[in-house]
Amino acid sequence: MAGPKQTAPIDPAIAERLLELLSSDDAFREQFQTDPVAALQSIGYGSADMAVKSTSRDLADPFSACSVVQLASKEQILEAKAELKATMVQGLAYNTPTFEAATLARRDLK
Repeated sequence: MAGPKQTAPIDPAIAERLLELLSSDDAFREQFQTDPVAALQSIGYGSADMAVKSTSRDLADPFSACSVVQLASKEQILEAKAELKATMVQGLAYNTPTFEAATLARRDLK
């Protein structure tokens, strides 16, 4: 049986806080690269959020498969902040949000 095809949207306040810290806080960035789930939990993201969102639709946790090999620089995340936030708050199809340096460097700026 196939899993969910779309991830649940992330609360805009959590998305904003995540991007703020990834673009400014060295300790949080290190924690996010080492253990994304713990980093997210430290800013209020949790399974309770997912349980509520999953009751109406079959939605996956957007960070369930999150891993980071080379976290994008603070500057890259800051430049892509609006785009990343928009993607996270609407939910994603099949994929986890990416914060990889190489991916953000290749994105098309609009």
